[in-house]
Amino acid sequence: MKWIIPFASLALTVGAQAKVTAIDEAFLKEALAENVPTVQNIQANFLSLKLQENSVLDKFSYQLTGEASYLKTSEKPFSTFSPVTSPVKSASLGVQRATQYGVAVKVSSFAEQFSNNYVHKGTTSGVSFQVEMDLFKDFLGGLTKEQLNALKTARKAGSLEQDIQTKAFYQELRKLYWKLVANNEQLNLSKELLKSSKLQVVEAKKRLKNNVADSGEVARYESQVAARKANIIALQYQKEALVQSLKELIPSVAQDEIQLKPYNLEQTVATVLACTSKIASYNAIPVENTKYDEVLQNVKLQYESQKKVTDSYNSIDVKLNSEIKRVGKDFSLSNSVDQISDDPGNSVAVGLSINIPIDGKKTTTEEVQRLVDKKRFIAKQDEINAKLEAYHTQVVKNITYLQEIVKEQQINSIKLAHSLKVAEKKYNQARISVRELITDQDSLLQSNLSEIDTKYNVIATLLDYLAVYTETPCALNN
Repeated sequence: MKWIIPFASLALTVGAQAKVTAIDEAFLKEALAENVPTVQNIQANFLSLKLQENSVLDKFSYQLTGEASYLKTSEKPFSTFSPVTSPVKSASLGVQRATQYGVAVKVSSFAEQFSNNYVHKGTTSGVSFQVEMDLFKDFLGGLTKEQLNALKTARKAGSLEQDIQTKAFYQELRKLYWKLVANNEQLNLSKELLKSSKLQVVEAKKRLKNNVADSGEVARYESQVAARKANIIALQYQKEALVQSLKELIPSVAQDEIQLKPYNLEQTVATVLACTSKIASYNAIPVENTKYDEVLQNVKLQYESQKKVTDSYNSIDVKLNSEIKRVGKDFSLSNSVDQISDDPGNSVAVGLSINIPIDGKKTTTEEVQRLVDKKRFIAKQDEINAKLEAYHTQVVKNITYLQEIVKEQQINSIKLAHSLKVAEKKYNQARISVRELITDQDSLLQSNLSEIDTKYNVIATLLDYLAVYTETPCALNN
């Protein structure tokens, strides 16, 4: 047992040193600005869309290119008329860029030098201008434009969804907070009733001592005390589980002791009902109160652009290549460079390349891709429309039902309180048993606890609605 004492002391020391953090809804909003892990993941998903767009745009950036080579051999020629050229040196340096209009250009300078039995350091140097132009699939950048449009609209939709998901996460934090509030209300109520139960045990023991009550009555009251203690322990366990969830979502308070700042549950429920009345006043889906309609518009534009890209997958690929050179030739590098301006030689080359799929495999791939694009679009569209419809049409009904439940629970609690008052009088007159009295007491407790749960459900239901209709103008949507 000796080893338990140091560990117990350590636990007490750690507990005593824990920082106390009082939380409310304002604290939760500040936590979002600290880039908690969930928010960082949401932002990372958006950045991945931006990365996709940038990776395509990178293809249109300027690039510096260069090459250099050296060849030397000691092999023997077949004859004096077929000399071995050695050494051979070459180097080039240029700038190239592909454009968004189906045209790629490259400007470069180059030099080549060789020697053999007849020529010593024969040098060719010059500058060249190369152009490659797509004549069919990406003529004038039509395909590239659709690719960029698809990525751009995907990024816009992602930006909107980033904002929606961040606000939805905030509503989840608020639900967790109000669940802690409801738990605290139930704990306070249960602790008060535990005190009265303990007093009843004391009174019962006095009556037993005076031979007015029997041991069964005392045992019944003691059983009630144990049951209420168990209920409190269960609520404390629930509280710690909620605190654990909060700490997982907000790591900055992971080592802190969490407390609740002053709150007003009744006032918040009243605010919820006012917001519900505002929501119920809309005759149609209030698209102005959500960003999902903008998401849907961008998803549709993305699908239309992607469809054009997919339709070109099996197209003929035809490209025009041309090159203009201005060169100088002499027996040294410096002299050949001088020749470029003094007595240059010019050359022009034009070529055409064509690529035609003939085995049908790319056609199958194109059809599958077209089907994938269509199903993804329809699924996303139906998902958003269903969410907008369901949340708007159901939330008013759900909160109305919950409001009715609260009303009936309050009536139930009032009637049970009256019934308990009468039962206590009857018990004091020995007209009912202790079991009947305790049953009335427990019924009132359960009614009060259920009322708190329902009030939380009213708040949580509206917060779920605000996670979708993020721009709803009402007091609770702060």
